[in-house]
Amino acid sequence: MNFLHKALTTLQKNVLHASQASLTVLMYHKVTSNLKKVDDLTISVTTLENQFQYLKNSNYTIISIQELTQLLLEDSFVKNTNYLLLTFDDGYLNNYELAFPLLQHYQLPALIFLPTAYIGKTSAWDTNAKPIMSLPQIQNSPIGITYALHSHTHLNFQDQSITTIKKELESNINFFQKNNISSNLSLAYPYGGRPKNTILKKKLFQLLKSYSIPFAFRIGNKINALPLKNNYEIHRIDIKGKNTLENFKNKLNYSYWV
Repeated sequence: MNFLHKALTTLQKNVLHASQASLTVLMYHKVTSNLKKVDDLTISVTTLENQFQYLKNSNYTIISIQELTQLLLEDSFVKNTNYLLLTFDDGYLNNYELAFPLLQHYQLPALIFLPTAYIGKTSAWDTNAKPIMSLPQIQNSPIGITYALHSHTHLNFQDQSITTIKKELESNINFFQKNNISSNLSLAYPYGGRPKNTILKKKLFQLLKSYSIPFAFRIGNKINALPLKNNYEIHRIDIKGKNTLENFKNKLNYSYWV
């Protein structure tokens, strides 16, 4: 069954999307130097480096969120090009300490989604709370690091009213503007949550547009065909800490297109 799945997916990519560009978005969370601390949301720094090395030597065109925006505005996607965007959720201090040096070393841009109420505090929504970067660390981040929206309080939007979501976005955006943070107003839905109701989801998208939010990212574990079908439903691939390099390659090579 696994072989059949891979074969069908490869056929889908090679035939149905033969001349189409694609966007793969990778989603990371925590990074650790302790192999015993690896879990679904925590990757070892060694594994992360191995993945970065693979990406640098692969056929992916790794882009920043600014480059993605420009490509979309100009409709200048190159056919048969596999674009890739690196994202990290929540702004953990271990990203600053362990991931940022690797990103600099391999000259890779990354987008960090911040729940701004927790900056300089800990991830209170976690079972095992971890430190979040401080404001000075965020303001003095390396070149290539861009910050973006993740709600103000890491709120799951799935069961929230549009009024509540609006307040969350306003607080999130105001924090960036007030503190002069190098940011892009793209959004990652906390927990990947959006309203299930079609009418409410449409209202959410209208709200995002009213704030000039260019992109919104969900989970989904799929590859996005370009041009995008919906800027507010961009799929990301969830990279788990216990994924082997082979698992990682398979996620990139055999995920479905949308």
